[in-house]
Amino acid sequence: MSIRNFYDPWDMLRIFNDSFNKSVSPVPKDSPESAPWRANVDVSEDDKAIYIHAELPGVKKEDIKIDVHDGYLKISGEKTHQHKKEGVKYYRLERSYGKFERSFQLPENVKEEQVQAGFKEGVLEITIPKTEPKKPQSIQIQ
Repeated sequence: MSIRNFYDPWDMLRIFNDSFNKSVSPVPKDSPESAPWRANVDVSEDDKAIYIHAELPGVKKEDIKIDVHDGYLKISGEKTHQHKKEGVKYYRLERSYGKFERSFQLPENVKEEQVQAGFKEGVLEITIPKTEPKKPQSIQIQ
């Protein structure tokens, strides 16, 4: 029985992408400065509210800011770099640090002034209450 090698058309794209990124990036790909710092989120809803859960491991509560303005909710902050210790050899630095920002467009049926947030064990929990749905109004013809 012989082993067949299948052609993967995505291989060429990966090779091109890696080569291109190496040629235009001033920072090595494995460097912590090249890793994007982005808060991962889950967004869900029920009849009463919209819920946003954002993973922010290593971020202090006081370094997080939440703004609600003109139909948008913005989560921003900074994960500060823990300073390297003198005399210690580092073989790999993979954790990401720096500023982050996520914005979400809110639907019209929310109470922007009643947004609540909590932070526990590295997870930011935001609750955005919904307004009562507008009921259709019957108009009598005169």
